[in-house]
Amino acid sequence: SRKIQPAKSALYDPAFGNDLKPIDKPPLIHWCEQVFGVQVEISRRLGNGFQVIPKRWIVERTFGWLNFARRLSKDYEVRPDVSESMIYVAMIHLMLKRLHPT
Repeated sequence: SRKIQPAKSALYDPAFGNDLKPIDKPPLIHWCEQVFGVQVEISRRLGNGFQVIPKRWIVERTFGWLNFARRLSKDYEVRPDVSESMIYVAMIHLMLKRLHPT
């Protein structure tokens, strides 16, 4: 059996502090570093206009998978903990389909 390794780094969108100095980290990034102990990296834009951001496709693909779940296609849930639970249910369903395809 494979042992799952915890994440060592996290990649954030440029909207989380593209123009900030390294000392002026946004509170979300500072919190993630303290609580989860991850190395935070903010992808930088190189110019104006459309450009492919490295590894962004991983996030977009995951959002695409989550949209297959009806309850996650719109923001139906009132409580955040219920919404989080539905994300877990959707990902468990995805993994079970992959482990035992019909």
